[in-house]
Amino acid sequence: MAYDEDRPVGLTTLQKRSLRWNDGELSAGYWGNLYVQPEYRKLMVYPRLVFAMLKEGSASGVDLIYTATRRPHVAEGHQKLGFRQVGTLPVLIKPVRPFALVVKHKSLGGGLLHLGRILDRMYVLESIFRGIRTRSYGVNMDAATTSQARASVVEMLNRSGARRISQKWKQEAFNERFQTTIGGQPYEILTAGNDGALDAALLCCGASRGNNISAFVILDILFSPGKEMVLEALLVEAAKRANNLGSDCILFLDGIGGTTRSILQKLGYRTTDEIYHILVWPKERVPEAAPVSDLANWRFAFSDHDAF
Repeated sequence: MAYDEDRPVGLTTLQKRSLRWNDGELSAGYWGNLYVQPEYRKLMVYPRLVFAMLKEGSASGVDLIYTATRRPHVAEGHQKLGFRQVGTLPVLIKPVRPFALVVKHKSLGGGLLHLGRILDRMYVLESIFRGIRTRSYGVNMDAATTSQARASVVEMLNRSGARRISQKWKQEAFNERFQTTIGGQPYEILTAGNDGALDAALLCCGASRGNNISAFVILDILFSPGKEMVLEALLVEAAKRANNLGSDCILFLDGIGGTTRSILQKLGYRTTDEIYHILVWPKERVPEAAPVSDLANWRFAFSDHDAF
């Protein structure tokens, strides 16, 4: 925290994690939210907060600190403070109410927003029945409310990150992480399977973007080998859920790899101009040309980063 006498004027946060790294594990810190009051942003509060965080992180046994930001100038500032960028990840989008989304994004408003809502009703009705229909895969929107189902999700999450640079999840940390969002809204864990087996799961939440855009965010996508069709059915159900919630779009950070992107593209997801810069400190941990400096060897999703 940064104070001006008794008044808090800035903060930065570091979340301690266990990170798979070169066939081993490191004690890592994920640099989360940073905020400085506008009137203090020219007083060097930002770098002083960061240097204090790096010092305290090292003193507490953290081997490295990593972070993600979608603001290019912030990524540049981080690199001046000793971070190295290991790559960028694009955000994928699936419009749910495309006409209202464009009107809001362009700040058109007025009668155009009303017209957009009418056009979107027709689009939603058509898109629900277009393409892949939900099959009888036992899609259950509430299964992960039980402790057993959550344990299965954690197991699948850790299996998905095996042999890659990724966060290693513990059940207690998972339960704490996915209680409620910063805004106090619940997370949703949507699952699909047969005969009590978990074949696919989505971690989701709602988020508000600029211009009153309502987004349904898929934080993570999990599925067992050979269960791609089950995942497709679950993603169709997620789109219906987004529609019922009044979302304008669905967002997903494309950092999982594998066949996930092709499955999403098949269902109408497209790459946006919004990208996230992934950075690591100290930069000596990610020497140039080393495998750890290639983001293709990482697994990083919105479940690792929760600010939209």
